[in-house]
Amino acid sequence: MAGELRPAVLHIAARSVSKHALSIYNDHSDVMSVRMTGCPMLVSNSVQEVMDMALVAHIASLKASLPFIHFFDGNRTSSEIQKIHQIPYEDMAKI
Repeated sequence: MAGELRPAVLHIAARSVSKHALSIYNDHSDVMSVRMTGCPMLVSNSVQEVMDMALVAHIASLKASLPFIHFFDGNRTSSEIQKIHQIPYEDMAKI
């Protein structure tokens, strides 16, 4: 995809791949294994950042014509219940 300049975004809840397939341990070994693909990588640290960076990743992918990898903690962030400030669709359309 990167070699053909195809815009796309992969949102990845990163977990350890060195253990069992359903490991709850935090690790980025699965994401680090695709570093050499030519895809820019964005990381999020909180639930709010996951939502914000998802929009950034999609816009950047379309503008740069490159596939982006957006990853975040696969255990804590993907299952955390936290209030976030949602971006209204009207604001997304303006961007």
